[in-house]
Amino acid sequence: MNLYNHVCKVLDIKVPVIQAGMARDKITTIDLIINVYEGVGLGTSGAAYMHPEDIRKAVRER
Repeated sequence: MNLYNHVCKVLDIKVPVIQAGMARDKITTIDLIINVYEGVGLGTSGAAYMHPEDIRKAVRER
């Protein structure tokens, strides 16, 4: 079964798997985001409740 579609092309991913950015609970870690991305999906961060400097720090961790 071929899962590659227009969404994959636009997001430059191999399969249409998008990990939800879960805010507040610190469930979504940088490692989770990277593992999803390296597994050919799109990893996202739930940064809605983060301060700008905390977002910068999280991005710089990796």
